[in-house]
Amino acid sequence: MERLGAGASRLLWAAALFAALLVVVGCTAELLAWDGFPAKFRLDRELAFPAWYASILMAATGGLAWWVGAVETGLERPSALGWSLLGILFVYFSADEMVGIHERIADGLGSLPNPGGLLTFRWVVVGIPLVALAGALFLPFLRRLPRRTAIALVIAGLVFVVGAIGMEILGGAAYTLAGRKRTVLYIALMTMEEALEYLGVLLAMRAMLKHVASLVPTLQPFATSAANASNSG
Repeated sequence: MERLGAGASRLLWAAALFAALLVVVGCTAELLAWDGFPAKFRLDRELAFPAWYASILMAATGGLAWWVGAVETGLERPSALGWSLLGILFVYFSADEMVGIHERIADGLGSLPNPGGLLTFRWVVVGIPLVALAGALFLPFLRRLPRRTAIALVIAGLVFVVGAIGMEILGGAAYTLAGRKRTVLYIALMTMEEALEYLGVLLAMRAMLKHVASLVPTLQPFATSAANASNSG
């Protein structure tokens, strides 16, 4: 896998530093239970700044995956369709971050008894099998990729899932044990959830950019042929 260019590296670092800033400010806002304008920085609010930024990052990653798919389609690579489907998945995550689709799923399970503990946030009952299904469906795609790209995407996915589902499960248990109060432990777990989600998306973006960089030598003959055809016309 090729090294990233200076511009791409700076962009990723800037995105990561801004995400870290939002996590720190959001955690502080949660601990102080700020009201008014600063509440827009709280980590568990829809339409708050952390949710907006996560949604933008996911949408950008989805667009990047579509671009990789378009490039690989031109190269007639068998993994092209998989990149496009991955892009659709990231766009769904982007929409979910803003409107809370998974929370509406939990509302739909409202008629079922809430066991509390690890299943306090009931959407994970649906989320866990869906993640397993998605992993199984994308396995053939991962096998078609270069080994380093596949490993990088798997690591990114694991980090994201540990944050989105793993920390959500632990946070639900902490919330129940504290009598449904937002304790310091609960806020710490929620902060780790957001941080790991950011990190997972950024790692996926990095893997895609490095994969595209590895395709540059392959694309060069096509670019040269196109330029020659243009000049001869």
